[in-house]
Amino acid sequence: MSVRRKFSTFIFVFVVAVGSIAVSAQWRELGSKEVSDRLDHDTIAVTVMRGDFRRIRLNVSRAPVRFYRMTVTYGTGQTQNIALRALIRAGGQTRAINLSGNERVIRKVDFWYEAASLGRKRARVTLYGRD
Repeated sequence: MSVRRKFSTFIFVFVVAVGSIAVSAQWRELGSKEVSDRLDHDTIAVTVMRGDFRRIRLNVSRAPVRFYRMTVTYGTGQTQNIALRALIRAGGQTRAINLSGNERVIRKVDFWYEAASLGRKRARVTLYGRD
């Protein structure tokens, strides 16, 4: 095999490997919830998308939401409490939140919030996970 052919093969394998890493590191939607316009608590059950996630975030659409805290429940039954204390405007998102431990298969996420919906527009909160 010529040096040129070896180099071309190496470049091809490198590009494919980097591309597959980039695809697996995308934010994936895990669930969403339409939230009420008062101080409340809701749960997003993660049933369709299973996986071992390193980070999560919440996206907000339609109306602003003030988050106070959230609890992540893992497949093992263990929980992780996270203080948020953030007002997220419509179209915004929380910071990327690092998940603790080695077993990070998420069963559900509970969050406490206060939505500032106007009229009939209710806010929608969407949970995303990243490998």
